[in-house]
Amino acid sequence: MKIFVISMNNEVGEKRRSLLNYDYEWIECVSGEEIMDRFRFRHNSSEQFKTATASCFNSHLTILKKIVDEKLDDVIICEDDSLKVFDVDTKNIDEICLLGGRLAHPTSWKLDRDWRKTKESEIIENFKEGVNKIDYEKFRWIHTYAIYYPKWEKTKVYLEKILDSKNKYRPLDNYLASEQLINHLYYPTPFMMNDNNISQIRKSKKGLGMLKDYKIYKYEK
Repeated sequence: MKIFVISMNNEVGEKRRSLLNYDYEWIECVSGEEIMDRFRFRHNSSEQFKTATASCFNSHLTILKKIVDEKLDDVIICEDDSLKVFDVDTKNIDEICLLGGRLAHPTSWKLDRDWRKTKESEIIENFKEGVNKIDYEKFRWIHTYAIYYPKWEKTKVYLEKILDSKNKYRPLDNYLASEQLINHLYYPTPFMMNDNNISQIRKSKKGLGMLKDYKIYKYEK
């Protein structure tokens, strides 16, 4: 298995990489300028958000192209706030699959907070151990901090759908979920996210904290 980690060449990126608990190959974040015109942003999005969002998206594309060009199988793409929880046996994972993330209301961000209070636990409790089919009528997902790519041929099809899409890009997790390009998730999550409460995308610099098993956990130092 090969793990690529997307990380910025700055102080935050260096600190995050120092905390990673697995072997990886660092892929430095690339500029998103070349794909910026393909994005649709909210009118009040900051320039920092636009730049960081496009950079994250293009960095994932860069690795996907590498997987296809080099015909790489059994690959995980992680972001640098992704920590390993346990070693996952990937030999029986045949589909592109989330190895971490968070669930969200299937259609409305406005209703998401209440949905998580009433529906999130019920859905998660019904997951089986291992690979689960994503039911987009019941929930969607966010966060791209750990995704598994089993075969380069499937990655090629997936990449071509992204590159050839007529739809506008948006933050990568929102885009992939809205296009339903990833349809499987692994439970419990082999990777958790801990951004140490620091965001490199939000203008406020405040991070989300911790994610594990598709839930938000209170940030702890």
